[in-house]
Amino acid sequence: MNQPIDVAFHFNVAHKVPYLCRLLRKAHHANKRALVCGPADLLTQLDTELWTFEQNEFLAHCRSDAPPGVLARSPVVLAEAWAPHLTSDVLVNCLPEMPQDIAVFGRVIEIVGLLESERAPARDRWRAYLAKGCTLSRHDAMQTASAGEGRA
Repeated sequence: MNQPIDVAFHFNVAHKVPYLCRLLRKAHHANKRALVCGPADLLTQLDTELWTFEQNEFLAHCRSDAPPGVLARSPVVLAEAWAPHLTSDVLVNCLPEMPQDIAVFGRVIEIVGLLESERAPARDRWRAYLAKGCTLSRHDAMQTASAGEGRA
């Protein structure tokens, strides 16, 4: 890695789909392309919600198996697993494992729920990112929600 990769852990995310929608909207408004890696059921819910989460707003997106032209034009790509051809400015990881080559991303955001079954692998990923020399930050979604900010 030439330059340290910024990795932000968003802990205590109780409702992942709405949280992801807000996060992806923020990335889109910053003109950043995002790759969201997660389990199939989460991606199916997110796919539906990205069409409807705001009355006057739609976030263009596609699945990772879309034709190459669609992938190239989509600001948000949903994938069940990371693959080398799927690159973007931001990787949003909702999987329990760390992607193999994070150097192709400008930023990584780890989404971690409330369950210990998610938190324990997240602690392992934290240590692995630290060992790779990444710059780490921690965001507590519960504090954000209780502060009334409603931002991702």
